[in-house]
Amino acid sequence: MRKILIMLLLVLAGCAKRQMLTPEQSQLEVMDQVMQAAMLEQDGQTRQAIALYKSALRLDKGSALLNLLVAQNYYELGNDTLAVLYARRAVKLEPDNADNRLMLGNAYMMARELELSLEQYRAAVKLKPEDPDVSITTAGLYEALGRRDSAIAVMENIARQTGDPDIMMQLGSMLMRDRQGGPAREIYRQVINRDSSNVRAWISLAAVYEVGQQPDSALYFYGIAARLDPENLSIQKHIFNLLLSLNQYEWAAQQARAILAREPGNASLRLQLARLYYHQQDLSGAEENFLAYLESDSSNTEALFTVARINFQKKDYPRARRYFQRTMDLLPKMAEGWVALGNCFLALDQPDSATASYRNARRYGLKQDLEQLMGAGYSLSEKYREAIPFFQDQYRKNPKDPDLLFGLAVAYERSGDFDNAVGMFKKLLGIDPKSAIVLNYLGYMYADKGQNLEEAKDLIAKALEAEPNNAFYIDSMGWVFYKMGRLEEAKESLETAVNLLPGDATLRDHLGDVYLSLNLKQQAIEQWQKSLELDPGKDIIQEKINAAQK
Repeated sequence: MRKILIMLLLVLAGCAKRQMLTPEQSQLEVMDQVMQAAMLEQDGQTRQAIALYKSALRLDKGSALLNLLVAQNYYELGNDTLAVLYARRAVKLEPDNADNRLMLGNAYMMARELELSLEQYRAAVKLKPEDPDVSITTAGLYEALGRRDSAIAVMENIARQTGDPDIMMQLGSMLMRDRQGGPAREIYRQVINRDSSNVRAWISLAAVYEVGQQPDSALYFYGIAARLDPENLSIQKHIFNLLLSLNQYEWAAQQARAILAREPGNASLRLQLARLYYHQQDLSGAEENFLAYLESDSSNTEALFTVARINFQKKDYPRARRYFQRTMDLLPKMAEGWVALGNCFLALDQPDSATASYRNARRYGLKQDLEQLMGAGYSLSEKYREAIPFFQDQYRKNPKDPDLLFGLAVAYERSGDFDNAVGMFKKLLGIDPKSAIVLNYLGYMYADKGQNLEEAKDLIAKALEAEPNNAFYIDSMGWVFYKMGRLEEAKESLETAVNLLPGDATLRDHLGDVYLSLNLKQQAIEQWQKSLELDPGKDIIQEKINAAQK
């Protein structure tokens, strides 16, 4: 009992001591605690600082500043409830203090009470009209609340007042988010007119045109930005994507190579470049980049399967088989893969293994008959005589199947049976007189033989009506003109075909022949040399080069 009494007396004594403090002493005590709290803040001891600020606040309950300091520290701790509580007290004590309004606005923002936050920021703008940061945040709140017209109006007002290029850039971005491409474009142009070296403005202007589906203009402005900031890989990547969209494949490949020289670990771009080369039929470039990509992702089935197909096209059948097999180990239910592997086995004179592969393809959903697969496989392996019996057997069962007819027609043509090939292609045209591939094939056969050239020209013209940008059809027309002796027209057609498909060896061989006929020997040699690079081992091309160099 006595112990309790003593403790009570001590508490009362402490209260009496505080009550006995003069106003000056209280103020000194407050100042001392505030200074200690500020030091604790600097040391990162936020909770201890809050405790001292609150202690000072008990001595000076009417201090808006102390309420503000407590609110700020709770804000730092992420406690939006207490930050709002003390900031509201500060605003109530000093409603015309912009800092109090801003603190309360930030606390409401943390609490996701955006309307209440906006109310405080609008009040702060009136108190601090000269502070652009306050207005910018106010605009951001308007935009976050879906009131973009008000947001843009605030930003336009700040931009007019300050002329600050950074603020103008922010206004342009806001206009773009509001899908106002035209006004955004004018803002960026104003920035550029004041400072033509502003890379961000050029990039943003390019982006306006890119979003507006004007890739030529976008490419032009990205080009200016790239010259101003040649180290900026982001700009280079935009240029690459635009070149792809414009079908400027050669430039796109050049751009990709430049980026990869500085960013060799960019696997995604490496894969895009590999696809680009393959699309252009640049098999060497495609294989090199697919293999480089496989170093970072050895189980990528697209890369494995495409490398296999490339080697099949290059007639390196053992290597093709290895990559097809790796693909099938990863995708055992891929019917197309089993067909490709079967074709490899036929090329390697392993018909039993081919049959097993084709049966797997049928097991996983392929509808073609085994005989049809064998015929197609032999054709793809350039064993056309072996293909003919399989196609003939199927043809007897399905005389109107266009795929079978086409396969048999090609097998006849490639094995040297010209008349039977013509007969089959004409049957195909009887089934579908508008088939572009058949029209072109028959027309090219006539041209290659130097027969029925006017008919050949008409057939290929019909094919081109259906596919005017098909490089192979354009090549066929060029070959007809060549056989007709219309060399300038042949040159024009074949140059167009090569520009469309620079990675095709046959197209370059044809162009070389035309150049030689026009007495352009050096240009002819260059085309034949490129043809040999694309498809090595063709003795007849080397013979042409040797003859032209004599």
